[in-house]
Amino acid sequence: MRLLTFRTCLTLFLCVYCSLSSAQSPSSLESRRKALNDLLAEQWEYRLRTSPIFASFLGDKRWNDKLDDFSQEAIDKDLRETQKFLTRFQAIDTSGFPEQDALNQALMVRHLQMQVEEAQFKPWEMPVNQQNGIQIELPQLVNVLSFQSVKDYEDYLSRLGQVPRLLDQTVVQMRKGMNDKLMPPRFLLEKVVDQCKAVASQEPEKSAFGQPFFKFPKDIPESDQKRLRDAGLAAIKGSVLPAYARFTTFVRDEYVPQGRIEPGIWSLPDGAARYRYEIRRMTTTDLTPEQIHEIGLKQVDEIEAEMVAVAHSLGFKDLASLNDHIKNERSLRHVRPATARLVQELRGKNGTGIAEALRPPAEEQAYGDSHGGLGFEERRPGRLHPRNCGRFAPGPHQRQ
Repeated sequence: MRLLTFRTCLTLFLCVYCSLSSAQSPSSLESRRKALNDLLAEQWEYRLRTSPIFASFLGDKRWNDKLDDFSQEAIDKDLRETQKFLTRFQAIDTSGFPEQDALNQALMVRHLQMQVEEAQFKPWEMPVNQQNGIQIELPQLVNVLSFQSVKDYEDYLSRLGQVPRLLDQTVVQMRKGMNDKLMPPRFLLEKVVDQCKAVASQEPEKSAFGQPFFKFPKDIPESDQKRLRDAGLAAIKGSVLPAYARFTTFVRDEYVPQGRIEPGIWSLPDGAARYRYEIRRMTTTDLTPEQIHEIGLKQVDEIEAEMVAVAHSLGFKDLASLNDHIKNERSLRHVRPATARLVQELRGKNGTGIAEALRPPAEEQAYGDSHGGLGFEERRPGRLHPRNCGRFAPGPHQRQ
C-alpha cells in the first residue's frame, strides 16, 4: 500500500514537473510574448480608431474624414473597453519575459488602471481651459494635416461638417460639469472666450479653417480646386463659424460666471482625493501630499546650502550679496555685439520697444491667434506662453 502511495505521489510529481517545464518551454514563452505584442498593437489601433484627431496629429490618415465622438455614450463605451483591455493585459503571464517586454506589460497595466480610476472624477465634464480643449484643437488641426490630394480635401470637408456636432457635445458635457460643480477657474475661462471669439469673428477666407482652400497642390485640376474651395468656404460660413459663435456665447454668458473662484484643485468636489490621484499618476508613488511637500522643502534647503557655500567660497557673506553682485555686475553679462546693436536699435525704434517692433501685422496676428501662436505673454522668467491659447493635448477622456 505504501509502495502504491509512493508510486502515485511520484507519478503526480513527474506530471506536475513536466507541466511546469512545458509552461516555460521556448514555444510557450514565445506565444505569450506574441500575445502581449498583439494586444499592444490591438489597443493602439483602438486608440487611433476612436481618437481620429489624435491619429491625424500623428500623421495617420485612415480616419481623416472623422472627428471624435464626445457623447456620453461614446465615453461610457470607451471606459468599458478600457476595463476589458486592462483585464486582458493583467492576464498575460510575463514570467521569463525579457525586461523590456515585462516593462511594456507593467506600464500598460498601470496606465489603464489609472484611466479606470480617473473615471470617478468625471474629467470629461471639464473639457476646456485656456490651454486644452476642442476650441483649440480644431484650428490647430489644419496645421498638421497634409493636403496632397482631392481625397485629403474631401476628408477635410467631411470634418468641417462635423464641427457643430462636436462643439454641441462639448457643451453637453460642460453643462453636466456645471451641475456637478466641476468647473475650471473663472479667470482662465475668460481666456477661452477670447479664443473662441477670435475664431468666430473671422471671415471664412481669413479663418484658419479656410487656409487649405487657397494652397492647392499644382496637380489638382482647377475645376476641382474651385469645387472644393466653394464647398469649403460654404461649410465654414454656414456651419463652423456659427457653431463657434454659439459656443462663444455659451462660454461667455453661462459657463464663465460659474467658474470657480479658488484655483486650487482642493476647491473641486473630492478635491483631496483628486490631488492624491494626480500625485500617484504623475509621480508613480504612493507618497502623501505632505510627504512630497517635505521632500521638496528638504531639497530646497539642500540646494540653498550648496549655493551659500559657493557664495562664501567667492568671498560673499551670504547668498543675497552674491545675487546682488550677479545682478549688477555688467562684466558678467555676455551679449554678442551684433545682438547688442539689434537690441539698441529696437529699443530706440519710435520708443515702442522690442515687443512692439517684433509684433506681426494685424492680419497675421488674427491668423496666428486662431492657431494658438504668434501672440505671447511672459508669465515667468525664461518662458514664453501662447497668449489666450495653448498647444494641442488630448482631452481628459482621451488621455491614453
